[in-house]
Amino acid sequence: MRPSAALLRTLRQAGYGWLQVEGVRQQLMRMAQAATAQPVLKQPDSTVFATAFKEFTTVFGDSPTARVTLTVTSGSLTGEEFVFQEPTTCIIGRAKDCQLQLPNDEQHNTVSRYHCALEINPPMVRIRDLGSLHGTYVNGQMIGRRAINPSQNQPQPSPESLPDYALADGDEIRLGKVGLRVTIVGSELDPNQTSFDETGLIDQTIFPANPAANTTDNHS
Repeated sequence: MRPSAALLRTLRQAGYGWLQVEGVRQQLMRMAQAATAQPVLKQPDSTVFATAFKEFTTVFGDSPTARVTLTVTSGSLTGEEFVFQEPTTCIIGRAKDCQLQLPNDEQHNTVSRYHCALEINPPMVRIRDLGSLHGTYVNGQMIGRRAINPSQNQPQPSPESLPDYALADGDEIRLGKVGLRVTIVGSELDPNQTSFDETGLIDQTIFPANPAANTTDNHS
């Protein structure tokens, strides 16, 4: 039986214009038989993929990118978060050019203009006091501050000479009346890195434990 003109037009539009007018049905049947003889690739099971992805996010979090987050836990900015995913130096203080600027008001007058610096290279982060008046504390331990009434033979140390300390996930930073919580997620941390509690205290002879009370700091 000769194929209709409509069928031939449809075949041409579908890219089968090379079929001969005679024996179209037979040629199509041979093509169908050859196609069914080819091995059929098994389609991936979507449930398997979903299960594997869920296991991945459970272990590594929603994003495998390492990041350091500072969350304000006390002060007028309580609840605010500052997220760092790239290597950077973050200076915290009241000065306008600080990367993390705290309000320059009476509530924050115990925070120096340039209080401390964080060297961030996610997931690693280190902290250094910059000679603040009221000191920088990590988990309740003072890591640095400006010397009070130093003797003539004991000049003020430069900020660059002050020691820095590694921070761990969950550490609490205190700058005057302001608290910050450190959160580190997204990448495997150094198993040798410990909480600041295990690193020891600084030399209290350089940084006396009792700063002058209620002193407003304009340190720059």
